[in-house]
Amino acid sequence: SSCSFFHMNGYPTDFGQMECLNLCSSPKYKDKRVGYLGMMVLLDENQESLFLITNCLKLDLGSSDPTIIALALTALGDISSAEMLRDLMPEVEKHLASKTPFVLKKATLAAVQIARKVPEAAEYFLGRIPSLLEHRNVAVVLGGLALVLELASKYPATLPQLRRM
Repeated sequence: SSCSFFHMNGYPTDFGQMECLNLCSSPKYKDKRVGYLGMMVLLDENQESLFLITNCLKLDLGSSDPTIIALALTALGDISSAEMLRDLMPEVEKHLASKTPFVLKKATLAAVQIARKVPEAAEYFLGRIPSLLEHRNVAVVLGGLALVLELASKYPATLPQLRRM
């Protein structure tokens, strides 16, 4: 928390990035939550140290605990480079079939971020859109609509397929 205070006041916080990464690697949920929050505050997609968190995200996306998966998906949607999104795209697609609505919602929003930054991902998520739009949870449907809007605006070639859905 003091590192966030330093960051907001304009002081360098390079020392805190490694500590946040260590917290993200912890097996405890509380530590992971603080670590991911610190990373989302201290880093942006242009930081050189961002690639260090990719392995941690990959491990957490493979977890069996839905709250840890949701943390990782939130961080992925907030601070991610195109290379990181390209590497973690299969894990996000796997979670688009989740039975847990809040994980599905966060996976949908991470898919929107992937569609924004990775040009070849346009057709990667087209098959998942009908199930998202027919879901009974409103938040999942809104996430699905955000994905449709992103694909339609960035990739006009997908419009005929989107109209058929």
